[in-house]
Amino acid sequence: MYDFLGQKYANKRLWELGFTKIRVLNRFVPCSASDNRHSCAANFYNKSNEKIFRQEDIISDTIIVSWHPNPNVGKSVYNSKTKSVNNYPKNFRSMNYISIQDAHKILKMIFFPEAFENKEKFNLTEDDYNTVRRYMGMFPRESKYPWYVPYEKYYDSYVKYYFLGNSTEKVPENIRIFDKVGMSFGFMIDCAYIVDYESNVDFFLSAVIYTNEDEIMNNDRYEYRQIALPFFEQLGFLILDYEKSRERKHIPKLIKFDYSSGE
Repeated sequence: MYDFLGQKYANKRLWELGFTKIRVLNRFVPCSASDNRHSCAANFYNKSNEKIFRQEDIISDTIIVSWHPNPNVGKSVYNSKTKSVNNYPKNFRSMNYISIQDAHKILKMIFFPEAFENKEKFNLTEDDYNTVRRYMGMFPRESKYPWYVPYEKYYDSYVKYYFLGNSTEKVPENIRIFDKVGMSFGFMIDCAYIVDYESNVDFFLSAVIYTNEDEIMNNDRYEYRQIALPFFEQLGFLILDYEKSRERKHIPKLIKFDYSSGE
């Protein structure tokens, strides 16, 4: 996706939609700032292995800097190459940035585009929306391509934190979590649209927590399992119980997909 759109277009389109503080600056793999401005060419093939489209490489001619009111986090940074600790905070100014408020709004735009003005909507068809929604709700065990095995490693809570926390149990059949999670440098986030088919309730829930007791960045010693995951587990049940008990003016029409095919 990063290479297909290119850094400049990806940011420009998000800004046009009103997300002026979002910054998409880096791939997931380590690259220099100049490398991240260069997107590689890509070929697309049909099932008969015939090339149907080629996207040429793209070089962004705009240097984009991250927006963040306070880009410094932690007290020191572990250097994995030198095996030493540098006594200054981690600076995130050259890294990707999105606020939890913007992530929450994007989630609502994906599931209820009719609630937004045309200038705020993504240029997607209903089939496009449903493809995104379906994959956001899929558990690893329901996917055949890619195939996630074994279950003991890719259990339901692998990329869905609410309700399960550290558990390796399956999410109850009546609950479906459509979400996007993040976990890095002690931060853990889950932006989710949650539906309970049994109680006929739905709600959006986005939360972020920072767990880094020693304040050392990049040493992979974060309290994800001790603090963050139990927090998400309890928060999910707390809000679900509230939503099941409160009076609703409108009865929701819950979306449901068939995941038996794994595609």
